[in-house]
Amino acid sequence: MPVPTYVDWSNALGAYFTQGIADGSAVYLSVDAAALNECGRRLGIPAGEAVAAFENAVRRQLVSGLRVYPDRAEPERNQAFPSYLAFLGALALAATRMREGTGVDARAYFLRLREVLGVPPGNGRPDFLDNQQEVGYWKRWNRWLVKNGFRPTARAGRGAWVNTNYAVSQAILRDSDRETLARYFRNQSFPAALDPVGVFIRLFVHRAQGGLNTHIKELLDDNDRRNEVVEALYDAYEAWLENPDDASPTRARSQSKLQVGLYRTFDPFRGEIHYAFHPRAPRTEDPGILTATDQDGSTTDLELDQPGWLMPFGSVTHSDVERGKVFNVAGGVELNRLEMVARDFWLLVPNPTRVQDDALASWGRPRVGDYFTVLCRPNVLEQLRLLRETRLIEWAGAPDGTHRPWPGADWVEVHQCRVVAQAESWQTVSISNRRLYEELRPIERTSVSLAKGIRAPGKSSAWMAGYPPTVSVRTFDREATIRIVQVGGQEVNRQTVPRDTDAVMPHGLAPGTYEVLPNDYDHGIHFTIVDWDELRATNPGSPLGPAVGSLVAWGGLLVGDVPGRG
Repeated sequence: MPVPTYVDWSNALGAYFTQGIADGSAVYLSVDAAALNECGRRLGIPAGEAVAAFENAVRRQLVSGLRVYPDRAEPERNQAFPSYLAFLGALALAATRMREGTGVDARAYFLRLREVLGVPPGNGRPDFLDNQQEVGYWKRWNRWLVKNGFRPTARAGRGAWVNTNYAVSQAILRDSDRETLARYFRNQSFPAALDPVGVFIRLFVHRAQGGLNTHIKELLDDNDRRNEVVEALYDAYEAWLENPDDASPTRARSQSKLQVGLYRTFDPFRGEIHYAFHPRAPRTEDPGILTATDQDGSTTDLELDQPGWLMPFGSVTHSDVERGKVFNVAGGVELNRLEMVARDFWLLVPNPTRVQDDALASWGRPRVGDYFTVLCRPNVLEQLRLLRETRLIEWAGAPDGTHRPWPGADWVEVHQCRVVAQAESWQTVSISNRRLYEELRPIERTSVSLAKGIRAPGKSSAWMAGYPPTVSVRTFDREATIRIVQVGGQEVNRQTVPRDTDAVMPHGLAPGTYEVLPNDYDHGIHFTIVDWDELRATNPGSPLGPAVGSLVAWGGLLVGDVPGRG
């Protein structure tokens, strides 16, 4: 097999960090030895040799005569991913190698960077590594992410870190953090059946008891990156589970298991509630044909539903949520099982990317202003009542107004829940179920979402020119200031809107990509305005309508055959 090239590594890194995640997700180019080992596996490199292979590819491309030439970082264009990603990956790899206690010393970063690039040791930036060229590549990567429906995260710092912070900001967990976490999981005898939030809660609650370094403690209190921190900590936990006696951060992390959530629908005609299993999607471009097998031998083919999630399937019983559920999976390279852990409550929220969808699911924590449903046991219902009595949450109906999705079981639903108090108000209240408390406690003051308008077909977060979306503003404050900024350009609109109202988008927005920023936030949500001339006619995926008995709906008619077919 040919030796993977610099461009091969760029494509592998792009796929590893962006494929199989939900639209609008934040992307951190957190390149470490484990990520490189997984990319190496996909490139056919034997385990344990990927880091050296990556460094050699970067050095062959960028280093000559012990000098670094960043103008060689983009040897090809029109690739699936930017071909300069291997260069940025090398910069990020140096950041993950920084040890605890070196976070305020830029010299420590350059020392690690020199090791990655294979140039002589020194205290400063390697020769010919122009910081403006470096920053230019980071900005282009940010623009590429926005164009493809993701949220960029690389940003400048202050003082000595003004340019270097682009790379340092990508390292959520460093190698030393993973070593610390592996020892902590072992010493604290962490159980084997935890989900991502369960791992986070255990670390968060006991963070003051010792055993965790300063950086990990800071991450546990980082509300801006909560979702990414939760996933990174769970990633370290799963790596530890594979080999509890090995604290090394270099092994490729397994892709053998997918977490399963709940998907809730309601039939208003029959008055029936239905729960289905809703698996996360594997982080690959094409998961292929996957088949889940239940303990009774029944099988289900798994298909992609939306970025980050597979199609819901099956029927969930009360015993499934009480005891947990495991499915065997066939067809994946590494993937071999789906797992839903046992829990005493679930938060079911609206679809953050399909606002017209009536279904609720465990897609994440509620945003400010979201109405959601809680599925829970009676002991959790008592905790919810306490939170309602203290005016932290509210829900529709009387305090004991609940619904039972499974006749004869003690599980209940609480409908139309909403968090009504900001984070500061929660500090004076304590409940015994810490997980419930942390999943409900808000981590932001304002949220914005996009709706209405005319969406551009086949594109993520895109609307047609002249018909932009409205901005739904939800805030704990009396009002919020909304800024609309063209990516790579200037602010095009600013308006102050009262709580729980919609901001009106300017109709004259030119085609391009924009960001909606609430208040003084440094990141918001992105959307694209598409020119009508960009539309192309396509054949429908299925020209036939739904079947009605032996007939088929075709337009407004029920026919036995469709004119022009067969």
